[in-house]
Amino acid sequence: MYIFTLTILIFKVESGIKLKRTYYIEVIALICVAISYRFYERSLSLLVFNTYLEYKTFSAEISKDISKRTSKYFTNVTNNDEEALYVVIIGESTTRNNMGIYGYYRDTNPNLNKIKNELHLFKNVISPHIQTILSLDKILSMGDYQHPESNKLGTIIQLANQAGFETYWLSNQKPIGAYESLVSLYAKASKNRFYVSNIYEDTNKYDEILLPKLKETINKKASKKMIFLHLEGSHISYHKKYPENFNFFTDEPQTQFKTEEAHQIINEYDNSIRYNDFIVSQIIETVKNANKNSYVIYFSDHGEEVFKDYEYFGHHESIGSNAMFEIPFIIWTSDRYKEKSTINFSSQLERKYNLEDFIYSFSDLSRIKFDQFQPTKSIFNTNFQFKKRIVLKDVNYDERIKEK
Repeated sequence: MYIFTLTILIFKVESGIKLKRTYYIEVIALICVAISYRFYERSLSLLVFNTYLEYKTFSAEISKDISKRTSKYFTNVTNNDEEALYVVIIGESTTRNNMGIYGYYRDTNPNLNKIKNELHLFKNVISPHIQTILSLDKILSMGDYQHPESNKLGTIIQLANQAGFETYWLSNQKPIGAYESLVSLYAKASKNRFYVSNIYEDTNKYDEILLPKLKETINKKASKKMIFLHLEGSHISYHKKYPENFNFFTDEPQTQFKTEEAHQIINEYDNSIRYNDFIVSQIIETVKNANKNSYVIYFSDHGEEVFKDYEYFGHHESIGSNAMFEIPFIIWTSDRYKEKSTINFSSQLERKYNLEDFIYSFSDLSRIKFDQFQPTKSIFNTNFQFKKRIVLKDVNYDERIKEK
Protein backbone atom coordinates (compact mmCIF):
# COMPACT_ATOMS: atom_id res chain seq x y z
CA MET A 1 0.00 0.00 0.00
CA TYR A 2 2.85 2.36 0.86
CA ILE A 3 4.76 1.73 -2.38
CA PHE A 4 1.60 1.86 -4.53
CA THR A 5 0.44 5.16 -3.04
CA LEU A 6 3.90 6.69 -3.30
CA THR A 7 4.20 5.63 -6.95
CA ILE A 8 0.89 7.30 -7.85
CA LEU A 9 1.91 10.44 -6.00
CA ILE A 10 5.26 10.65 -7.83
CA PHE A 11 3.61 9.94 -11.20
CA LYS A 12 1.09 12.75 -10.74
CA VAL A 13 3.72 15.22 -9.56
CA GLU A 14 6.03 14.46 -12.49
CA SER A 15 3.16 14.66 -15.00
CA GLY A 16 2.40 18.21 -13.87
CA ILE A 17 -1.13 17.46 -12.78
CA LYS A 18 -2.38 19.84 -10.10
CA LEU A 19 -3.51 18.11 -6.93
CA LYS A 20 -5.93 19.33 -4.30
CA ARG A 21 -4.70 19.75 -0.71
CA THR A 22 -7.19 17.13 0.48
CA TYR A 23 -5.50 14.58 -1.75
CA TYR A 24 -2.19 15.05 0.07
CA ILE A 25 -3.93 14.76 3.42
CA GLU A 26 -5.63 11.54 2.32
CA VAL A 27 -2.36 10.11 1.03
CA ILE A 28 -0.46 11.01 4.20
CA ALA A 29 -3.22 9.51 6.36
CA LEU A 30 -3.23 6.33 4.26
CA ILE A 31 0.54 6.03 4.50
CA CYS A 32 0.45 6.54 8.28
CA VAL A 33 -2.21 3.86 8.69
CA ALA A 34 -0.27 1.47 6.49
CA ILE A 35 3.01 2.06 8.30
CA SER A 36 1.40 1.80 11.74
CA TYR A 37 -0.28 -1.47 10.79
CA ARG A 38 2.76 -3.01 9.11
CA PHE A 39 5.26 -1.97 11.75
CA TYR A 40 2.96 -2.27 14.77
CA GLU A 41 5.49 -4.07 16.95
CA ARG A 42 8.27 -1.66 15.98
CA SER A 43 6.35 1.56 16.47
CA LEU A 44 7.84 3.37 19.46
CA SER A 45 4.76 5.51 20.04
CA LEU A 46 2.43 2.52 19.90
CA LEU A 47 4.80 0.51 22.06
CA VAL A 48 4.88 3.21 24.74
CA PHE A 49 1.10 3.61 24.66
CA ASN A 50 0.37 -0.11 24.78
CA THR A 51 2.99 -0.72 27.45
CA TYR A 52 1.36 1.93 29.60
CA LEU A 53 -2.08 0.36 29.17
CA GLU A 54 -0.70 -3.13 29.91
CA TYR A 55 1.12 -1.80 32.98
CA LYS A 56 -1.99 -0.12 34.36
CA THR A 57 -4.03 -3.29 33.78
CA PHE A 58 -1.34 -5.51 35.31
CA SER A 59 -0.81 -3.17 38.26
CA ALA A 60 -4.51 -3.01 39.04
CA GLU A 61 -4.89 -6.77 38.71
CA ILE A 62 -1.86 -7.90 40.68
CA SER A 63 -2.21 -5.29 43.42
CA LYS A 64 -5.53 -6.90 44.36
CA ASP A 65 -3.58 -9.98 45.42
CA ILE A 66 -0.04 -9.17 46.47
CA SER A 67 -0.72 -5.88 48.27
CA LYS A 68 -3.11 -7.47 50.72
CA ARG A 69 -1.89 -8.44 54.19
CA THR A 70 -2.70 -12.11 53.62
CA SER A 71 -2.93 -14.59 50.77
CA LYS A 72 -5.84 -16.98 50.22
CA TYR A 73 -3.38 -19.43 48.75
CA PHE A 74 -1.45 -20.00 52.00
CA THR A 75 -3.21 -22.36 54.38
CA ASN A 76 -2.47 -23.59 57.89
CA VAL A 77 0.36 -21.11 58.39
CA THR A 78 2.04 -21.43 61.79
CA ASN A 79 5.10 -20.26 63.70
CA ASN A 80 5.69 -21.32 67.29
CA ASP A 81 8.25 -18.68 68.26
CA GLU A 82 7.20 -16.73 71.33
CA GLU A 83 9.56 -13.91 70.42
CA ALA A 84 11.70 -13.31 67.36
CA LEU A 85 13.73 -10.66 65.59
CA TYR A 86 14.30 -11.75 62.01
CA VAL A 87 15.96 -9.42 59.48
CA VAL A 88 16.12 -9.82 55.70
CA ILE A 89 18.59 -7.50 53.94
CA ILE A 90 17.96 -7.06 50.22
CA GLY A 91 21.07 -5.66 48.57
CA GLU A 92 21.42 -4.05 45.17
CA SER A 93 23.75 -4.79 42.22
CA THR A 94 26.30 -6.64 44.36
CA THR A 95 28.30 -9.44 42.79
CA ARG A 96 30.18 -11.76 45.13
CA ASN A 97 33.09 -11.66 42.65
CA ASN A 98 34.18 -8.32 44.14
CA MET A 99 33.75 -9.31 47.78
CA GLY A 100 36.91 -10.01 49.76
CA ILE A 101 35.06 -12.44 52.03
CA TYR A 102 34.39 -14.56 48.92
CA GLY A 103 38.05 -14.52 47.84
CA TYR A 104 38.38 -11.25 45.92
CA TYR A 105 41.98 -9.98 46.05
CA ARG A 106 41.00 -6.62 47.58
CA ASP A 107 39.91 -6.12 51.17
CA THR A 108 36.38 -5.01 50.36
CA ASN A 109 34.93 -6.75 53.44
CA PRO A 110 37.07 -5.75 56.44
CA ASN A 111 34.13 -5.75 58.85
CA LEU A 112 32.46 -8.98 57.78
CA ASN A 113 35.84 -10.72 57.76
CA LYS A 114 36.23 -9.86 61.44
CA ILE A 115 33.12 -11.90 62.26
CA LYS A 116 33.56 -14.50 59.52
CA ASN A 117 33.44 -17.34 62.05
CA GLU A 118 29.90 -16.22 62.96
CA LEU A 119 28.70 -16.21 59.36
CA HIS A 120 27.48 -18.86 56.94
CA LEU A 121 28.68 -18.01 53.41
CA PHE A 122 26.78 -19.82 50.68
CA LYS A 123 29.04 -20.00 47.64
CA ASN A 124 26.83 -21.07 44.73
CA VAL A 125 23.66 -18.96 44.90
CA ILE A 126 22.50 -17.05 41.84
CA SER A 127 19.73 -14.54 41.19
CA PRO A 128 16.93 -15.53 38.78
CA HIS A 129 17.34 -12.36 36.71
CA ILE A 130 19.77 -9.49 36.29
CA GLN A 131 17.20 -6.73 36.71
CA THR A 132 15.73 -5.67 40.06
CA ILE A 133 12.03 -5.87 39.22
CA LEU A 134 12.20 -9.22 37.41
CA SER A 135 14.48 -10.71 40.04
CA LEU A 136 12.59 -9.61 43.15
CA ASP A 137 9.32 -10.56 41.49
CA LYS A 138 10.43 -14.19 41.84
CA ILE A 139 12.54 -13.91 45.02
CA LEU A 140 9.70 -12.38 47.04
CA SER A 141 6.84 -14.45 45.62
CA MET A 142 5.75 -17.94 44.59
CA GLY A 143 6.68 -17.26 40.97
CA ASP A 144 9.56 -19.05 39.24
CA TYR A 145 10.92 -19.56 35.72
CA GLN A 146 8.40 -22.27 34.83
CA HIS A 147 5.43 -20.53 36.46
CA PRO A 148 5.99 -16.75 36.57
CA GLU A 149 2.24 -16.20 36.92
CA SER A 150 2.40 -17.79 40.38
CA ASN A 151 3.69 -14.45 41.70
CA LYS A 152 0.02 -13.62 42.34
CA LEU A 153 -0.42 -16.53 44.73
CA GLY A 154 1.50 -15.08 47.67
CA THR A 155 4.65 -13.40 48.93
CA ILE A 156 7.08 -13.86 51.81
CA ILE A 157 5.63 -10.72 53.42
CA GLN A 158 2.13 -12.14 53.39
CA LEU A 159 3.49 -15.44 54.71
CA ALA A 160 5.16 -13.64 57.62
CA ASN A 161 1.96 -11.73 58.35
CA GLN A 162 -0.06 -14.94 58.50
CA ALA A 163 2.55 -16.53 60.75
CA GLY A 164 1.92 -13.83 63.36
CA PHE A 165 4.87 -11.52 62.74
CA GLU A 166 4.74 -7.76 62.86
CA THR A 167 6.22 -6.93 59.47
CA TYR A 168 8.32 -3.87 58.58
CA TRP A 169 9.63 -2.67 55.22
CA LEU A 170 12.46 -0.14 55.56
CA SER A 171 13.75 1.10 52.22
CA ASN A 172 16.37 3.47 50.88
CA GLN A 173 15.05 2.90 47.36
CA LYS A 174 12.47 5.17 45.83
CA PRO A 175 8.94 3.74 45.62
CA ILE A 176 8.71 5.19 42.07
CA GLY A 177 5.58 7.23 42.54
CA ALA A 178 2.61 6.51 44.76
CA TYR A 179 3.32 2.80 45.37
CA GLU A 180 3.47 2.04 41.68
CA SER A 181 6.52 -0.17 41.23
CA LEU A 182 6.15 -3.93 41.50
CA VAL A 183 8.47 -4.13 44.52
CA SER A 184 6.47 -1.38 46.21
CA LEU A 185 3.28 -3.33 45.57
CA TYR A 186 4.83 -6.30 47.38
CA ALA A 187 6.05 -4.05 50.19
CA LYS A 188 2.57 -2.63 50.56
CA ALA A 189 1.52 -5.91 52.21
CA SER A 190 3.80 -5.20 55.18
CA LYS A 191 2.12 -3.76 58.26
CA ASN A 192 4.68 -0.94 58.58
CA ARG A 193 6.50 0.84 55.75
CA PHE A 194 9.23 3.46 55.79
CA TYR A 195 10.78 5.03 52.69
CA VAL A 196 13.76 7.33 53.08
CA SER A 197 13.52 8.66 49.52
CA ASN A 198 10.74 9.55 47.15
CA ILE A 199 10.61 10.03 43.40
CA TYR A 200 10.74 13.83 43.66
CA GLU A 201 14.12 13.94 45.40
CA ASP A 202 17.38 14.18 43.49
CA THR A 203 19.71 14.06 46.46
CA ASN A 204 21.34 10.74 47.26
CA LYS A 205 21.03 9.28 50.74
CA TYR A 206 23.56 6.75 51.92
CA ASP A 207 22.29 3.45 53.30
CA GLU A 208 23.41 4.33 56.82
CA ILE A 209 20.34 6.53 57.05
CA LEU A 210 18.36 3.31 57.68
CA LEU A 211 20.37 2.35 60.79
CA PRO A 212 18.55 4.66 63.27
CA LYS A 213 15.22 3.49 61.87
CA LEU A 214 16.30 -0.12 62.37
CA LYS A 215 17.14 0.54 66.03
CA GLU A 216 13.83 2.30 66.50
CA THR A 217 12.00 -0.64 64.95
CA ILE A 218 13.81 -3.18 67.12
CA ASN A 219 12.74 -1.26 70.23
CA LYS A 220 9.06 -1.42 69.34
CA LYS A 221 6.83 -3.54 71.57
CA ALA A 222 5.92 -6.32 69.14
CA SER A 223 7.37 -9.63 70.34
CA LYS A 224 7.73 -11.18 66.87
CA LYS A 225 9.26 -8.88 64.25
CA MET A 226 10.11 -9.55 60.61
CA ILE A 227 12.12 -6.64 59.20
CA PHE A 228 12.93 -6.21 55.52
CA LEU A 229 15.71 -3.73 54.66
CA HIS A 230 15.98 -2.69 51.02
CA LEU A 231 19.35 -1.04 50.37
CA GLU A 232 20.74 1.12 47.58
CA GLY A 233 23.86 -1.04 47.79
CA SER A 234 26.12 -0.77 44.74
CA HIS A 235 23.59 0.60 42.31
CA ILE A 236 24.99 2.57 39.42
CA SER A 237 26.32 5.36 39.73
CA TYR A 238 28.73 3.68 42.15
CA HIS A 239 30.55 6.81 43.29
CA LYS A 240 27.30 8.21 44.66
CA LYS A 241 26.65 5.23 46.93
CA TYR A 242 29.34 5.89 49.53
CA PRO A 243 30.58 8.95 51.46
CA GLU A 244 33.99 10.50 50.79
CA ASN A 245 35.66 8.78 53.75
CA PHE A 246 35.03 5.43 52.00
CA ASN A 247 37.00 6.46 48.92
CA PHE A 248 39.53 3.78 49.84
CA PHE A 249 40.66 2.22 46.55
CA THR A 250 42.50 4.67 44.32
CA ASP A 251 45.35 2.53 42.95
CA GLU A 252 45.36 0.61 39.66
CA PRO A 253 43.11 -2.45 39.93
CA GLN A 254 43.77 -5.88 38.48
CA THR A 255 41.89 -6.17 35.21
CA GLN A 256 42.47 -7.25 31.61
CA PHE A 257 41.02 -3.94 30.45
CA LYS A 258 43.74 -1.29 30.69
CA THR A 259 41.71 1.87 30.19
CA GLU A 260 41.41 4.84 32.51
CA GLU A 261 37.62 4.43 32.55
CA ALA A 262 37.86 0.77 33.60
CA HIS A 263 40.26 1.59 36.42
CA GLN A 264 38.11 4.42 37.72
CA ILE A 265 34.85 2.44 37.57
CA ILE A 266 36.35 -0.65 39.26
CA ASN A 267 37.70 1.49 42.09
CA GLU A 268 34.36 3.21 42.57
CA TYR A 269 32.51 -0.10 42.56
CA ASP A 270 34.92 -1.67 45.05
CA ASN A 271 34.52 1.36 47.30
CA SER A 272 30.73 0.89 47.21
CA ILE A 273 31.22 -2.78 48.15
CA ARG A 274 33.43 -1.76 51.07
CA TYR A 275 30.79 0.71 52.24
CA ASN A 276 28.09 -1.94 51.87
CA ASP A 277 30.26 -4.18 54.06
CA PHE A 278 30.08 -1.51 56.74
CA ILE A 279 26.28 -1.27 56.46
CA VAL A 280 25.63 -5.03 56.59
CA SER A 281 28.03 -5.48 59.53
CA GLN A 282 26.35 -2.60 61.39
CA ILE A 283 22.95 -4.22 60.89
CA ILE A 284 24.26 -7.52 62.23
CA GLU A 285 25.86 -5.75 65.20
CA THR A 286 22.60 -3.92 65.98
CA VAL A 287 20.58 -7.14 65.88
CA LYS A 288 23.23 -8.97 67.91
CA ASN A 289 23.10 -6.32 70.65
CA ALA A 290 19.34 -6.85 70.97
CA ASN A 291 20.13 -10.30 72.42
CA LYS A 292 17.05 -12.04 71.03
CA ASN A 293 16.10 -15.09 69.01
CA SER A 294 17.44 -13.60 65.77
CA TYR A 295 18.81 -14.14 62.34
CA VAL A 296 20.09 -11.79 59.65
CA ILE A 297 20.11 -12.93 56.05
CA TYR A 298 21.77 -10.87 53.34
CA PHE A 299 21.58 -11.32 49.57
CA SER A 300 21.54 -9.07 46.52
CA ASP A 301 18.79 -8.79 43.94
CA HIS A 302 21.36 -9.44 41.21
CA GLY A 303 25.06 -9.05 40.53
CA GLU A 304 27.01 -6.70 38.30
CA GLU A 305 29.56 -6.92 35.51
CA VAL A 306 32.42 -4.53 36.28
CA PHE A 307 35.11 -5.12 33.67
CA LYS A 308 35.56 -8.75 34.73
CA ASP A 309 34.84 -10.74 31.58
CA TYR A 310 33.57 -7.93 29.38
CA GLU A 311 34.61 -4.37 28.69
CA TYR A 312 31.41 -3.24 30.28
CA PHE A 313 29.95 -2.19 33.62
CA GLY A 314 26.37 -2.59 34.77
CA HIS A 315 23.80 -5.29 34.13
CA HIS A 316 21.93 -6.04 30.94
CA GLU A 317 20.45 -9.24 29.51
CA SER A 318 22.09 -8.65 26.13
CA ILE A 319 25.37 -9.49 27.89
CA GLY A 320 24.12 -11.64 30.76
CA SER A 321 27.57 -12.40 32.20
CA ASN A 322 28.11 -14.76 35.12
CA ALA A 323 29.00 -11.85 37.41
CA MET A 324 25.51 -10.46 36.88
CA PHE A 325 23.98 -13.59 38.40
CA GLU A 326 26.53 -14.50 41.09
CA ILE A 327 25.39 -12.92 44.34
CA PRO A 328 26.31 -13.06 48.03
CA PHE A 329 24.09 -15.15 50.29
CA ILE A 330 25.09 -14.79 53.92
CA ILE A 331 23.44 -15.87 57.17
CA TRP A 332 24.10 -14.76 60.75
CA THR A 333 22.23 -16.31 63.69
CA SER A 334 22.13 -15.46 67.38
CA ASP A 335 22.89 -17.90 70.20
CA ARG A 336 19.22 -17.95 71.18
CA TYR A 337 18.25 -18.84 67.61
CA LYS A 338 20.75 -21.70 67.56
CA GLU A 339 19.20 -23.22 70.68
CA LYS A 340 16.08 -24.18 68.70
CA SER A 341 17.56 -24.49 65.23
CA THR A 342 17.77 -27.84 63.43
CA ILE A 343 19.52 -26.41 60.36
CA ASN A 344 23.03 -27.71 59.68
CA PHE A 345 24.40 -24.74 57.75
CA SER A 346 27.95 -26.08 57.40
CA SER A 347 26.77 -29.00 55.25
CA GLN A 348 24.85 -26.76 52.85
CA LEU A 349 27.31 -24.02 51.88
CA GLU A 350 28.25 -25.58 48.51
CA ARG A 351 24.68 -26.18 47.35
CA LYS A 352 23.80 -24.77 43.93
CA TYR A 353 20.69 -22.69 44.30
CA ASN A 354 18.55 -20.29 42.31
CA LEU A 355 17.01 -17.62 44.52
CA GLU A 356 13.72 -17.88 42.64
CA ASP A 357 12.81 -20.51 45.28
CA PHE A 358 13.67 -18.24 48.19
CA ILE A 359 10.19 -18.35 49.73
CA TYR A 360 10.78 -21.97 50.78
CA SER A 361 14.20 -21.21 52.28
CA PHE A 362 12.74 -18.16 53.98
CA SER A 363 10.00 -20.22 55.62
CA ASP A 364 12.51 -22.87 56.76
CA LEU A 365 14.82 -20.24 58.24
CA SER A 366 11.89 -18.46 59.90
CA ARG A 367 10.37 -21.69 61.23
CA ILE A 368 7.16 -20.99 59.35
CA LYS A 369 5.06 -23.97 58.35
CA PHE A 370 2.33 -23.94 55.72
CA ASP A 371 0.59 -26.49 53.51
CA GLN A 372 2.21 -25.31 50.28
CA PHE A 373 5.77 -25.67 51.58
CA GLN A 374 8.10 -27.70 49.31
CA PRO A 375 11.17 -28.95 51.25
CA THR A 376 13.06 -29.90 48.08
CA LYS A 377 13.22 -26.19 47.16
CA SER A 378 14.68 -24.97 50.47
CA ILE A 379 18.46 -24.65 50.54
CA PHE A 380 18.34 -25.19 54.31
CA ASN A 381 16.32 -28.42 54.21
CA THR A 382 17.66 -31.97 54.53
CA ASN A 383 15.35 -32.94 51.63
CA PHE A 384 16.76 -30.29 49.31
CA GLN A 385 17.12 -31.40 45.68
CA PHE A 386 19.15 -29.63 43.04
CA LYS A 387 17.18 -28.49 40.01
CA LYS A 388 18.34 -27.02 36.73
CA ARG A 389 19.10 -23.34 37.07
CA ILE A 390 17.58 -21.76 33.99
CA VAL A 391 18.35 -18.10 33.29
CA LEU A 392 17.87 -15.63 30.43
CA LYS A 393 16.03 -17.44 27.63
CA ASP A 394 16.34 -21.13 28.38
CA VAL A 395 20.05 -21.03 29.27
CA ASN A 396 21.24 -23.77 31.63
CA TYR A 397 23.46 -21.73 33.93
CA ASP A 398 25.55 -24.64 35.21
CA GLU A 399 26.18 -26.01 31.71
CA ARG A 400 27.33 -22.56 30.62
CA ILE A 401 29.81 -22.41 33.50
CA LYS A 402 31.25 -25.80 32.48
CA GLU A 403 31.68 -24.62 28.89
CA LYS A 404 33.57 -21.56 30.07
